[in-house]
Amino acid sequence: MRTDIKYISITGVLLLILLTACSEESGWENIVGTNKYLQIEGEIAGTDVVTKVTGDDLGTNIRFTEGDQIGFYSFHKNKCAGGTQSSHPDSETCDKEYLKNEPLSYSISSGTSKFVFISENVQNVIMNTLGLTFAYYPYSDAKPTDNYLPADDHTHYIHIFNEDYEKNGGYQIEDILTATKRQYSDVNYTFGHQFSMVLIFLGKGFTPEKNKALTIHLTEKVIGAHITRKWNGNAEQFTFTVDKVPIDNETTGLSAFKTRKIENYKLSETEKESRTVYPVILPSGMEIDYIEATDVNGNIQKIRSVKETLLELKPGWKYPMTIRMDGIVPTVYPHEIEPWGEPTKIEVDKLPGIYTPDDFEKWLALYNTYIADKKDIPEEKQDSLEKYGDYTEQKKWIFYLRDSIDCSKIESTSGALIKRLVEGVTLDGGNHILKNLDLKDSEPEQGMGLIGEITDGGYLQNLRMEFVTVRSSSDKPSGCIAAKISGGQITNCTVRQAIMICESTSGVLAGEMTNGSVDNCKFHGMVQAPVNPLLKEEYKGIVGKIDAGTIIDNNLTNHVIFIEAE
Repeated sequence: MRTDIKYISITGVLLLILLTACSEESGWENIVGTNKYLQIEGEIAGTDVVTKVTGDDLGTNIRFTEGDQIGFYSFHKNKCAGGTQSSHPDSETCDKEYLKNEPLSYSISSGTSKFVFISENVQNVIMNTLGLTFAYYPYSDAKPTDNYLPADDHTHYIHIFNEDYEKNGGYQIEDILTATKRQYSDVNYTFGHQFSMVLIFLGKGFTPEKNKALTIHLTEKVIGAHITRKWNGNAEQFTFTVDKVPIDNETTGLSAFKTRKIENYKLSETEKESRTVYPVILPSGMEIDYIEATDVNGNIQKIRSVKETLLELKPGWKYPMTIRMDGIVPTVYPHEIEPWGEPTKIEVDKLPGIYTPDDFEKWLALYNTYIADKKDIPEEKQDSLEKYGDYTEQKKWIFYLRDSIDCSKIESTSGALIKRLVEGVTLDGGNHILKNLDLKDSEPEQGMGLIGEITDGGYLQNLRMEFVTVRSSSDKPSGCIAAKISGGQITNCTVRQAIMICESTSGVLAGEMTNGSVDNCKFHGMVQAPVNPLLKEEYKGIVGKIDAGTIIDNNLTNHVIFIEAE
C-alpha cells in the first residue's frame, strides 16, 4: 500500500515536471532515421497487383511498370514534429522546406524482389514526420508557359498535357493519377484517376472509316493544373485545381482535344460484339460545347446536344455515349456511367512487419515460443514469422515495426513482453511508437521491461516508446526498454513520458547493464527507485546498475527526474 500512496502523490507533481521538460526540450523529435532512401509502395485503385502490364484496353494507366516516375510532396520538412497550424507558422522551416515534386522511380527495393517507388536523392526519412503527403503520376518538371500561378511557396504547377501533337493528331490530357495519405508505413499508397473519361461510340450516320479521331471542344480553355498546400483549420490539406480561362481568351489555353481510336472494344462483358470506341480524358467539372465528327457523306458534323445530356464530369468515372444521325440532326445518347477502376481502396502485398496491436501480439507469441528460447521452428511457423520480418541468408532475423502500436490492452504475465532479444535478431522500430505500455506487479522471470534481456548479438534500433508505466515490488531489475542488458546494441531509441516506481534497481533504459552498447538514445520521465552508490550521477534514472558495457555519453540525452526511494 505504501508504494501506491507514493505513486498517487508523485503523479500530480510529475505531470507538471513532464510538461515543463517537454517544452524545454530542443530537437527532441528530430531523431536520426535509418540511412535509407525515401521509398513508398503504390498501386492503382481497382487493379490486381501485377508489375508487367501497363494499361487496359483503352490504353490508360492501370499498373505501374519499372522506370515509371511519380512526383511526391510532403506537408512538412523531414524530421519536423507534427502539430497544428499554430505550432507550425509559415515562417518555420518545417513549412518552407517540405518535399516539393520529388521524383520517385518504380524499381526493385534493395535486398528484395518487391517493386517500390524510390527517391535517388532523399535519405534518412522519418515517414511519420512528413505529415500529409501527396503524389501524382506521371512525374513532370515542366513549368507553366506563362506565370499565371501566385509566386508563393505553397502553390505548385502540375503538368497535365500530353504534347506529342504529331502522334496524337492534336492535344490530349494526360491520365493523371493522384494519391494522398496522412499516416502510412510504406504500403497501400493507392492511386486513383484524377480526371474523367468520355467514351464515344459511333451510331447510325457515322463510320470508323471516316473518323481517325474525333475532336472535343470545351466551353472554357484549360491552361494547366496546380496543387495547393494549406491548412484547413488545424487540418493539413493538399487541393488539386484545374486552371482555366474564358473561351474568348486569345493568348493562352486549350479548348480542343483529340480522342484516340480503339478498335475491338467491349464496354462490358455482356456485349456480344466488339466495337470501335473513341476515348478522351477530360478534367473533371469541364463542360463539352460540342463534338466534331465526320458523317458517312464526308460532312463535318458538330454535335451540340452534349451539354444537355451528359452528366457532370467527376473524377474516376467513365461516361459512355453514342453519337448518331437522327435524320439530318446529329444526336447524343448517353449510356449509364461506370467507375474508372473500382473507387475503393485495395490491399497490396505488404512489406513484412508489425502493423497493428493484433500483429504485435501474434508476433510476441511466436517469437517468445521459438526464437527467444532458441527452439527449432516448424516450417509452418517459419512462414508465419516471415510475415513480420526477413530471414536473411546469414540465418538472421530482422523484424520490423511498421506503424505505431497502442499497447494499452497488451499484458505480460512474465514481466516482459519480449523474453529475450537474442543473437542473430534485430528489432527495427522504424521510428514508430509503442505507447501506453503498462507493466504492473507480477512474478517476473528476469525483471520488468519491454524486453526481459538483451543478450550478445541482439540489436534494437529506431524504436520510440511513449507513456510507459512500470510498477514493481520485485527484487529483480526493471527498465522501460529492458530489465537487463547483458550484450547487444541499442541504437537510436527514445523513451518519453515514462513513470517508474520500483523497489529494485531501475532505469528508463534498463535496470541492470553488464555488457553491450548504447548509442544516440534519449530518455524522459520520472524514476523512483533505490540508488546504487556506485552509479554515476549522469546515469541516474537511465540505468539502475552498470557493471560493464558502453554508453556513448555525447550521444545521450537524459531528461529523467530521479527520486531516491526510501
